[in-house]
Amino acid sequence: MSSLLWLFISLLGAKDTAPSVCQPFNTLLERPAQRQLPAAVAEPEQLINAVTVLLEPGLLQPQIESLLLQHFQVDKVYWQASPHFRWSTAYQLEADSYNNALTQILKPFGLQLTLYANRSAVVSMRTERSS
Repeated sequence: MSSLLWLFISLLGAKDTAPSVCQPFNTLLERPAQRQLPAAVAEPEQLINAVTVLLEPGLLQPQIESLLLQHFQVDKVYWQASPHFRWSTAYQLEADSYNNALTQILKPFGLQLTLYANRSAVVSMRTERSS
């Protein structure tokens, strides 16, 4: 019993070594593809990091959820918008990052993405900010 009491007292007196501030959520992942521009546009040694997103005709929700689960540090996606949004054609979207690709996909539908530190994401209708 005395060893348990000693442990309790030593824990109370120990300094807190855990960080008191949460680490920021990392949305900047390494880009998988590197592509070289034609010589007419840029110098041969200049490289551009680009991402390619392939969209298929059909519901938008499963395609966005798949993209978030694969390329962002997200475990759960909460879809708070209409599940009836559809992508009409097969399309290959190229952007300089997955953040920009998602923005290009979601913005025309009036959707916004919110990422949380608990590895969840919420897709909802874009709200107008009052100034």
